[in-house]
Amino acid sequence: MDHDDLARELVNPTPGDILAAYVFEEDVVELGWEHYIQGNHLAIMPYAEPILEQINPSDLQLTIATVDGTGGAVEVAVVERRSRSFSMNFMAYDAQKQCWAFKGEMRLLKHFLGIMSAYFRLGRVDKALVRSRNLFQPLCGLNDGLTRGEYEDKIKIGDCVLFLADRESKCLL
Repeated sequence: MDHDDLARELVNPTPGDILAAYVFEEDVVELGWEHYIQGNHLAIMPYAEPILEQINPSDLQLTIATVDGTGGAVEVAVVERRSRSFSMNFMAYDAQKQCWAFKGEMRLLKHFLGIMSAYFRLGRVDKALVRSRNLFQPLCGLNDGLTRGEYEDKIKIGDCVLFLADRESKCLL
């Protein structure tokens, strides 16, 4: 099993706890940043940044399993979209599992957590599973003028699954 299939489980998390739980290869991030500020990996033409898309729940493929490895039981969480392979920057509600799922750029994860703020305020987020996916450089390049933080939030890709504590009440969104 690949290490990036493992999810970190957070109980009663805050948005800050969730953001802090992601781990990426910082030496690779640093090297990419150096290339970016030298003018490599820039888009030929500026483009509109992707937005967060709320997809139909039937299009969500959410796999959550507990695997007993050599170091004990670990959670495996994978968020995918059925209709489009390699799709990112989406969120969906899974009524059967009573959770919200996200896959995409860290900048959009921050937006997703903002959308979920009512759940956090009401103490409804029982558990989160977070999974660092990869570092992604768009084939068309990156827009010029990103700060270091904006660069990192653009290239870092992750999954986040928020389980709701009150299983009887309906989705707030």
